[in-house]
Amino acid sequence: MSTHELYAELKTKIDALRRRENLVTLFSGMLWFVSFSFILIISAGLIELFFSPDVLGRWIIAIAALVSIAVSCLIFLIYPLLRFTGIAYSFDDITLAKKVGERFPEIKDRLANAIQIYNLRASPDYSDSLVQAALQTIQSATQQLDFRLTVNYSRFRKAIRRSSIVAVVSLAVFAVLYSPLTNAFARLLNPNMEMHDPPPFTWKISPGNTEILQGHNITIIIELSPDPVLTPVLPDRISIWIRPAGVELFKEEILKKDSSGIFNYEIRNVRQDLFYYATAVDKNSPRRRTLKSDDFQITTLKRPAVKRLQIEIDYPDYSGLETRSEDENIGDVTALKGSVIKLMIETTKPLKTAQIVFSDSSTLPLQLGRFSQQKAEASFQLSKNLTYHLLLTDKENVESSNPVEYRLAVIADEFPLVRLVEPDKDLDINENMTVRLLSDVQDDFGLTKLTLYYKIEQTNGLLIPQDKFSPLDLSFLLNHSLINQGISYTWNFSSLGLQPEDRIMYYLEVFDNDAISGPKSAKSDVRQLRFPSLEEILSEVNKEQNQHIAKAEDIANESENIRKDLEEINKELLKENKKLDWKDKEKIKQLAEKQEKMQKDIEAMKESLDKMTEKMKDNKLLSKETLDKYQELQKLLSEVNSKEMQEIMRQLQQAMKNNFDQKQMKDALKNFKFDQESFKKSMDRTVELLKRIKAEQMFDLLKKQAEDLRQRQEQLNELSKKIKNENERSALAKEQEKIKQSLENLEQKSKELSDLVKDIDKKAETKELDKAISQMESGQMQKQMDQSQSAIQGGEQNSKENKQNQQEIKEGLDSLAQQLQKARQEFQQQQNQQIMNAMRKIVVDMLEISKEQERVMVDSRSLTFASPQFRATAQQQADVLSNMSRVTENLIELSNKTFYVTTALGKIVAQSLSAMNDAVKDLEERNTIRATSNQNSSMVAVNDAIKLLLQSMDKMNSGQSGTGLEQLMEDLQKMAGRQQGINDGTMPFGEQNPGSMTPEQQAQLGRMMAEQQALRESLENMQSGLEGHQDIKGKLENMAKEMDEVIKDMQKKNIGRETIQRQQKILQRMLDATKSQQEKDQSEKRVGETGKEYKTKSPNELSKDLTDRKSKLRQELLKEMKQGYSKDYEELIKKYFEALGNLDHAQD
Repeated sequence: MSTHELYAELKTKIDALRRRENLVTLFSGMLWFVSFSFILIISAGLIELFFSPDVLGRWIIAIAALVSIAVSCLIFLIYPLLRFTGIAYSFDDITLAKKVGERFPEIKDRLANAIQIYNLRASPDYSDSLVQAALQTIQSATQQLDFRLTVNYSRFRKAIRRSSIVAVVSLAVFAVLYSPLTNAFARLLNPNMEMHDPPPFTWKISPGNTEILQGHNITIIIELSPDPVLTPVLPDRISIWIRPAGVELFKEEILKKDSSGIFNYEIRNVRQDLFYYATAVDKNSPRRRTLKSDDFQITTLKRPAVKRLQIEIDYPDYSGLETRSEDENIGDVTALKGSVIKLMIETTKPLKTAQIVFSDSSTLPLQLGRFSQQKAEASFQLSKNLTYHLLLTDKENVESSNPVEYRLAVIADEFPLVRLVEPDKDLDINENMTVRLLSDVQDDFGLTKLTLYYKIEQTNGLLIPQDKFSPLDLSFLLNHSLINQGISYTWNFSSLGLQPEDRIMYYLEVFDNDAISGPKSAKSDVRQLRFPSLEEILSEVNKEQNQHIAKAEDIANESENIRKDLEEINKELLKENKKLDWKDKEKIKQLAEKQEKMQKDIEAMKESLDKMTEKMKDNKLLSKETLDKYQELQKLLSEVNSKEMQEIMRQLQQAMKNNFDQKQMKDALKNFKFDQESFKKSMDRTVELLKRIKAEQMFDLLKKQAEDLRQRQEQLNELSKKIKNENERSALAKEQEKIKQSLENLEQKSKELSDLVKDIDKKAETKELDKAISQMESGQMQKQMDQSQSAIQGGEQNSKENKQNQQEIKEGLDSLAQQLQKARQEFQQQQNQQIMNAMRKIVVDMLEISKEQERVMVDSRSLTFASPQFRATAQQQADVLSNMSRVTENLIELSNKTFYVTTALGKIVAQSLSAMNDAVKDLEERNTIRATSNQNSSMVAVNDAIKLLLQSMDKMNSGQSGTGLEQLMEDLQKMAGRQQGINDGTMPFGEQNPGSMTPEQQAQLGRMMAEQQALRESLENMQSGLEGHQDIKGKLENMAKEMDEVIKDMQKKNIGRETIQRQQKILQRMLDATKSQQEKDQSEKRVGETGKEYKTKSPNELSKDLTDRKSKLRQELLKEMKQGYSKDYEELIKKYFEALGNLDHAQD
């Protein structure tokens, strides 16, 4: 055999060994690969199972396992396979030959060496024969050997054993943890997907997927059923996750099981779709995994609801309010009772029915729209406070739920209001029997009726008291379109025939226009009108007069005390280096406070006098002369509280504020002392004048009382002839007794007057008053009154003797009134004569002083500085001053008796005295120029004082005649009474249709028209007598125009509310005209002169202003000659005026 053949044979055997070796390796690798794969898979599953990695962890475990398996597959399977297939490098021949040598010891290394020699055959060192021999040898030695026996199967067997162990262990583990491992393997196979183990319990969730009505409540019940095989531990709390539709996130709620092991969760007022599921922690899981239920949905079925609501309010017609629409979707209603409420709605779904449910259980169906069943409306009348809601039902019979409760609030028509503005309190009336009523009436929507109710509450017995109020319709005064208005009505109740001491109770009642609940009314306060007896008025006036006199005397005494205290303080201040101590300062403060109090008392006295004068004037108890004196007294009191006094008090207060500055205090106290003396004199004058006024007034009042007694007796005489029953008989008997008592009171007052007159003037004669007192003291009339009373009580009032007796009583009272009138005239004449005589004497004295002053002035002008006549001339000037001082004292004494000595006159006399005093000082200082200037000023002042006195005397002489205006005012007052009668007669026609008048009513209206025309003519005649009184004349012209309009309405038979209001306006203007004129007269006389400066002029200056001096003086002379002076006085006055006329010549 050749070398190659030998080698080929060996090569074949070696290749067979190689294949066997690779095959064993391949099978062993396969077993190792399977075992390693099992281990990796089980390990990955266990790691995932026990460590519960997240997605990333699972990815790492899965990838690591796969990579490990892939590597093991490459090592244990792929690579051996490639070697077996010859693709990859396998065992070389030398290595295999050595293994054969190791297997077969007889071969040893020969096979390996033969293969090596063969591989080196190309080398020169080896021959082919040698190679062939080596091969031949080994071939022979191995020919019978099976090289495949060289393969070591122990590793294959080892692999089988280990694989078996791995397989058994893996199967055991897998068997034990089949389910968890299966889930773990599933999670590893799909790392991104959660794979769970079968839960140890099952979820039972009720109601699951369901539908409910919107707004209802729903309860979710969750029950856990354990796996009967596993018998797991169930959780004691679970979570329920809820998400409303449209919301991304679920909200968790923790639930605890109840005693029965069930979980409950209630969802209230479900308004929209909900999604929910439950979760629980698996306590049986090593990983305490969270188990989740299936997802469920709650679907809501929407209820019908109101989408838009609109309310319209139609108010009752009587309110005058316009229909109003509320804001959209505002269901609350506040409206007037009786308003019609229209409700309109639009809903979210078509409706089957709709109704309004009220809180009083009543219902009202809504009418569905014809074209849209999502709209409905209803109307109802508001009558009381309620609430309501809307109940809707849709086509599926689903009702609305949780309705909004709206409020119906009734605004009640308020009660009207009526308030009496005037009179604002109970009032005493006078003989006019007229009261002006002013009232405020108001209502929220309007007024329909106004009524005055009155009744006679109490009488003196001649009238029967009324049990019920009598109505007087004043509705014609209302303006029905106004809700707040003032009503003025002049009420004349003279037709009631009131007697003194009678009382009327009255009030106003007003009705509103409520057409729903009926007109409501309101009443004013009940007021009282009382007709006081003259005796009461006189007693009250007398009491007030006494109080005024006492108060004036107290003020005068206090003023004297203050003056004395001031003298003491001034003496202290005059001492050298004397400073005011604490006691002095306190005393000054007290004096200032006392002065302020006195000034306040004077103001209070003025107010009280005003009221008393007004009351007497209303009751016609004052004569014009007495009224004028009261007005002058008011003026005097105003002058007492003058601006000068106020300025002095201000200076004193300022000095006290400046820490009682010594200089300021001396000046202030000096002025205060001087003004205090003037104050004292004024108050003394006030006391004396008050007494004189009281005396004059008492004469007036006693005469008035006597006339009143005569009228009462005359009325009693007439009534006693017509007695109908015992009540009237008793009343008349009592009235006769009262007249007697009043007569006795008159006697007492007359005696008091006699004492007062003697206190005023001890020389006064009271012959006429004494006669009147004697007439009353005789007791004749009182005895006759007793007889009259007995006759009335005995039913013999109509006997001839009684009639004669009553007539004699009346005549006696008439005679008494006349006698008292004579007594007044006697007193007045005496007073006037005394005053006139005193004035004449003062005028004569002043004429002499003026003449003497002129002579001294002429002598003074001729003096030179060194003249020895200065002393004698100064003494002459001092004599003139002394004479003027005596005249001043007489003038002051006269001022206490009359108001004709005015304050202006007093100031002029004071200027004269001051100028004379300065002239004396100037002459002592030999200052001729200044002395003559002061002398001239004093002479001018004396002349001015004489002129004022002459004017006062002229006023006294003309004061009794009057101006005639008072008569016109009385006529106007009577016309007011006639107008009141026309107004009362016209009133019933105010609400009547002109076409419905009967012939009798037309005739009555014609008579009233004639009366109105006659009154119009009287008014026109009165205007002609008012020249110079344009203000009153203008008021009368306006009244005439109003009367013309009333007459036109009467002619047309068209008497409406405006006509009646116009008549009321005419009447009120008449009353206001008389009252305003009286007040004007009074206010004009109260105006005092304050703050005037009286400047004296030299004779040269006087001559320039008196170009027609002689003609004026001639007129004054002629007027004074008529005053009734004696021949001596007349001659003296004539010479005085001639001297004044030649004044310029005398000055030259």
